[in-house]
Amino acid sequence: MAEQIPYAVAESLFNRLGSATFREHGQLYGVMDELDRLKNSVEYIRVVLLDAQEEQEQNCVVQNWYEIQSGCK
Repeated sequence: MAEQIPYAVAESLFNRLGSATFREHGQLYGVMDELDRLKNSVEYIRVVLLDAQEEQEQNCVVQNWYEIQSGCK
């Protein structure tokens, strides 16, 4: 459960950075370049978290397979 919190935060930030209202305010205050860089950073974090989650799941599968094969459980 706790490992899903960073992903949820990154997903929420990504969605907010992509919203029309947020982009409108960014244009109004002239910070679109900074917002785009922030959006790219958040997307990168989101992808890394997804990859880490998949890796963790794969490690559990491999560990379970090894335990079954070695007779240790």
